[in-house]
Amino acid sequence: MLLFAQRLAFCLALTAPIPATAQPASPPAPEELGIGLKHWLADRLGPHVAESLRIHVTREGDHDRVAIADRRTGDAETTAAVRPGADGRWLIDDIRIPSMRFARPDGEGTADFVFKAGAQNSRARVDPSLASPSSLDLDVHELSLTGHGRGLRQEEQLDHLEMHARLSPDGHHFAFDHQATLTGWRGASRLHGAPAIAAGAEHVQSNGHIGGLDHYRADALLATVAGLLVTLPADVVAGQGGSPMPPAPRAALSAWMDALQGPETDARGEETIGGLHIAVEGRGEAFARQVHFAAHLRAPDGLVQGHLEIGIDGLRVGGLPSDAAALVPTHVALSPTLAGVRLADLTNLILEATEPGADPDRVAADAQALLARRGVAIGLESLSVSLGPVTLTGHGQATLTGHDGYQAEAHLTATGFDALMAQSASNPSLQRSLPFLAVMRGFARSQGDHLVWDVEARNNVLTVNGIPLSPGDGDHGDRR
Repeated sequence: MLLFAQRLAFCLALTAPIPATAQPASPPAPEELGIGLKHWLADRLGPHVAESLRIHVTREGDHDRVAIADRRTGDAETTAAVRPGADGRWLIDDIRIPSMRFARPDGEGTADFVFKAGAQNSRARVDPSLASPSSLDLDVHELSLTGHGRGLRQEEQLDHLEMHARLSPDGHHFAFDHQATLTGWRGASRLHGAPAIAAGAEHVQSNGHIGGLDHYRADALLATVAGLLVTLPADVVAGQGGSPMPPAPRAALSAWMDALQGPETDARGEETIGGLHIAVEGRGEAFARQVHFAAHLRAPDGLVQGHLEIGIDGLRVGGLPSDAAALVPTHVALSPTLAGVRLADLTNLILEATEPGADPDRVAADAQALLARRGVAIGLESLSVSLGPVTLTGHGQATLTGHDGYQAEAHLTATGFDALMAQSASNPSLQRSLPFLAVMRGFARSQGDHLVWDVEARNNVLTVNGIPLSPGDGDHGDRR
């Protein structure tokens, strides 16, 4: 929901310190409140972003009504009731995201978009001094976005979105946490005559945590959340993903990476998708009962310590013959790790890849060079795959020891391998895999009901269970 993300940005903008100073003894006049918010947006997001926004403040009894409109999407206004609280925090209630119509280029002309939002119940609490927690709670029903043009057909719907974000002081540091729940998401699109793509999910649950932020990075994080959401969605809608990332979101991305530079900073996040369905016109469709992603990233000494978790359960691929469908993995779980990469170099690579006119060959070469530096370690903490009668598990790691030098090892075990070979031998469509399976079986060693493969690689020498598979003599071999 790209446009909805833009509306969320306005909500976050409304949660800014208004004005960005300590709370006054008496509420500021409406015009002062509007000017303070305008200056805050210009300072944090850049004048080019603030200039596209129209801010209007009116007094309504014991509170002010703040309205923000983006000239890029017409006159529709996001509004909220704003009042100073007795505890020094600003109370922001009745945040309303509007329905709207707008137009955007689609590469072949202009596409017309309609965005709609149903029942809403959203609020925020903000401490300008950051001495106590600041929070944003969003609850929105029946969201939809449709777009029609010569080069675009797009429809998206979301039954319900609930999100909670919180910035809290934690000793001498700050912690940023968020949780989001989406239910009933479905969408379909066709771009420039390409095959139509449809996707949907019954339920999406995500959460994230960044801990150990210093005061500067905590303030910058609030600004970059608003900046990224304000500037990115309109450009993505305009270019449909084909245009380079604009300067403002690239700067925001850099600030997010900078937040990890603190010696105490620790970032974690995970997302679980239930009932995922993806279909590509003319190519088939796939279903998954559950897809799970998780990430943990630290850089205490400027070197990345990264850990990922990827899991897929209940995978089905439509349109396959029954014998082939039986060999689709029903469970895949892997946990890759990365260590020894300088965070500054990784940040530069990400910004290089997103700059206008980026050369993909150069980016690929720089990425390869980044991973080829001495001391970089790429690991697989765990692997688990269920494929027909086979269950495969394993782990491994590779470390760069110098120019063109490396050492790697992996341990793999499998059960049900002989049953898989028998099943392949009796299935004409799978018989082509038999030579490969036979070679694997030949190098395996038996351990009870398991087959085991211990793989070692040092420069150009590869062994499986102690049996060499490539010629060479270690560090002095041919390294072509």
